[in-house]
Amino acid sequence: MEWGVGVVTAGRALTAAMQDYPRGWLEALGSSAPPCVWAEGAVPGAKAVSVTGSRGPRANAKSVCVTVGREAMRLGCTLVSGGAVGIDSLAVQSALECGGAGRCIEVLPYGLGHPEHSTRRREGVCYLSACEPWVGFTTGQAMERNALIYSYGRRAVAVSPRLMQGGTWHGCADALRRRLCSLWVYGRGAAADALVALGAQRLDSGEDLCAVLESTVPDPQPDLFGANAVRERAQGSPSTRAARA
Repeated sequence: MEWGVGVVTAGRALTAAMQDYPRGWLEALGSSAPPCVWAEGAVPGAKAVSVTGSRGPRANAKSVCVTVGREAMRLGCTLVSGGAVGIDSLAVQSALECGGAGRCIEVLPYGLGHPEHSTRRREGVCYLSACEPWVGFTTGQAMERNALIYSYGRRAVAVSPRLMQGGTWHGCADALRRRLCSLWVYGRGAAADALVALGAQRLDSGEDLCAVLESTVPDPQPDLFGANAVRERAQGSPSTRAARA
């Protein structure tokens, strides 16, 4: 018990009772939201938009995600990604280059104590993980992590997904099925067309990010057992920032 309290007050963990715990997780995931996640760095409090996409983007897709990162900072937002190579990393790097230190979050599919994290860590980024610190990457953890990315701010952009392939496609399809967020997709191909048919909106340019941020988020879809927005923060609980103080 004392160990757990120490971890939380040191800012190494974020619980659902804290004010810094993402409201989107409570709204969209409800009782399925992780009761506690490991944290590294201060959690930004601004309105958030998530960005995911191809690991091997073409030039036009790279340009769009760089613009999204820049626009997110210009509009005073928090940028959330999954820390993967390609679109995820490019968007965060763009945000950091535009003064985004302290306003970027990466939700990782492995533990914060795993060696892979130490090789990718960047200054100015807050890292969150629902995995035990020593655990390495697994596909199952990546899929669970995807739901946390899309629901974080309830608004998300997907850049150049591949039809029926990869984490971006499956994460987007799951987010649309469960109504985790307002999803906008960039791309001119079968994958983008299919996601639009499933309920996504089309993003024509990274400069259209304002429309993403102003979009209405859907009501979450309860799962088979009715788990939806039933988890609430404890009233009067200290925030992570207060705990650190």
